[in-house]
Amino acid sequence: MLNLELSQEQQMLRDSLERLFQKESTSARIRAAEPLGFDRALWNELIALGLPLMRVPDESGGAGSAIERQ
Repeated sequence: MLNLELSQEQQMLRDSLERLFQKESTSARIRAAEPLGFDRALWNELIALGLPLMRVPDESGGAGSAIERQ
């Protein structure tokens, strides 16, 4: 059976990202980022959190945080 409950680590990540997006993803900021297609400052914050590397395996230089099936 597949366990769909979030682990404590996943809950902490979800809560951190929720706070970040509530604070940083204002309507004005989203509109300002439209010409470029993304918000460079927000992207840099996500990089600092290691988010883009979460699904990349450890052996390939990532964080190896792929969701495990149980």
